[in-house]
Amino acid sequence: MGQSLAVPLPDALWSIAMGAVTLSGGMVLYELGSRVVPAAESALLSNIEVMLAPLWGLALPERIRQPPPPSSAAQSCWSPSR
Repeated sequence: MGQSLAVPLPDALWSIAMGAVTLSGGMVLYELGSRVVPAAESALLSNIEVMLAPLWGLALPERIRQPPPPSSAAQSCWSPSR
């Protein structure tokens, strides 16, 4: 209970920057692709991305999906024993 959930400022800034780059980069690529692909196919592709999102998480290697170390604050929330 005594652990703080405050995010350090450098980590928050990195997260915001990475989110801005990946979101804007993806939208730029989608816009460029929509000039070549018909509108109906673009709509289907964007909907398929949403439906397949859970599979991307399962496709990650197991070493990436490991739980956080026991010393972290997230461990108490993640623990499957609850």
